[in-house]
Amino acid sequence: MSTVYKIRNKKTKKFVTKPINSLKATKILSQLGREHYEIVSLDTEVKKLSDEKRQMTFEERDGIESLKGITFSAYTKNHLDFANAMLQELTEINPKITDKQSAYLWWLVYHYRKQISNAQIISAAERNKIF
Repeated sequence: MSTVYKIRNKKTKKFVTKPINSLKATKILSQLGREHYEIVSLDTEVKKLSDEKRQMTFEERDGIESLKGITFSAYTKNHLDFANAMLQELTEINPKITDKQSAYLWWLVYHYRKQISNAQIISAAERNKIF
């Protein structure tokens, strides 16, 4: 298996390319300039997500609340089921969430961002997404 790379802005830490091979990454980096951009191996970016329940953050609670007004299609029943399960979890005294659920939550918020009016939640989704 060959390693894939992305070019990342050093200041914003946002990726500016799709996954590419090392030769293409080197060419693009030379065009963009090394002082503002860097090559990142995707192998080093992978982090293991935990199945262990932890306390939900206020940001995650707001993200879950933002899913209330989403219109889900019949083909995305699993999205609706997850949103409903998380909304049910919010009714608990100490709501808990796993890292995997958190990652999926932020993916959903980012995916349905056009239906969410809260700009802070959308920027949180962009910051916390792992995909």
